[in-house]
Amino acid sequence: MSTRVEKFYLFAAGTGIYEFFPHRDIYSFVGHHFCDEEHPESQSVCADVMSVMMPRDLIDPDMIPFYLDHLPGGSTAEMWAHYAQLHLNPGRFAKYDFGEEGNLEHYGQAEPPEYDLTRVEAATVLFAGDSDGLAAVTDVDLLADVLPNLLDYRIVDYSGWTHLCFGAAVNAGELVYTEIIAYMDQLS
Repeated sequence: MSTRVEKFYLFAAGTGIYEFFPHRDIYSFVGHHFCDEEHPESQSVCADVMSVMMPRDLIDPDMIPFYLDHLPGGSTAEMWAHYAQLHLNPGRFAKYDFGEEGNLEHYGQAEPPEYDLTRVEAATVLFAGDSDGLAAVTDVDLLADVLPNLLDYRIVDYSGWTHLCFGAAVNAGELVYTEIIAYMDQLS
């Protein structure tokens, strides 16, 4: 395990921080008391803040209270440590690195094994966004190259499409979900 990643994880564990970006009731409060249609001036500010994560023209301001009822959803410190491990070891998509001793215990070998994506049997369709900072097109390209049952791979036809757009963009249904449903119908 990288020294930096190990220090990050030990810091998180030592401070009792096991979840990053958990949902807090204050987000819902703000959503329903400042970002709803009854407060158009502050609703516009809320939409501007949200535009840091996705293009402003794809935001339905009336949906912001709903988004803030559910986002962020939180994730574990261990997941972020694994994400950091993957980032620090480009070209290697491996399981969580517990350090040599921990890897021997978990995997029976000193290094964490790589995921064997050639064993994925499910028919798969991939969608990517050109501005997705969590699943970059270059990474999705690598994934597409190794999946054995890839039916289709598309970069969403909208410049500036981010990770959040998949769940919150006003045109996600038109650009992504109708295609997914068509594939599901085709395969069932």
